[in-house]
Amino acid sequence: MKNPRLLKYNINNSIIGRLIYSSKFPDRAHLFLVCDPSDGQDYQEYRRKRAALLIAYCKVAKLLRPSANYIVGIATESLRKEETSFELVALDTREWTSERQEEAVRLQKQYSLLLESEITKKTERRYPEWPKATD
Repeated sequence: MKNPRLLKYNINNSIIGRLIYSSKFPDRAHLFLVCDPSDGQDYQEYRRKRAALLIAYCKVAKLLRPSANYIVGIATESLRKEETSFELVALDTREWTSERQEEAVRLQKQYSLLLESEITKKTERRYPEWPKATD
């Protein structure tokens, strides 16, 4: 990706999300979510809630990146856990209605999703740069 913009979010160190997009592909965005289960929480209940939270984050991501027609979200536990699982969401926002916009605004306000951001510009090279050969 050339010139990706990284948005980092952290809510009480229990949920960390990162929205990544590129100026080269303005119609795409990727949201990564790390979310650990509460102590004693049923694992299947946790997975259902994490999937719903991931969908909500992806909808709110459209507010921050209106040009994104395709938003892919991936959720997992932190690396501190012995076992991990993943949720994957692909959201097609080409037909973004005023109702969906209102829902995204409501989700953002109700659950304080992606409110505070830190923007970092970074260039990722596709291939590593090797030292030039000398004669």
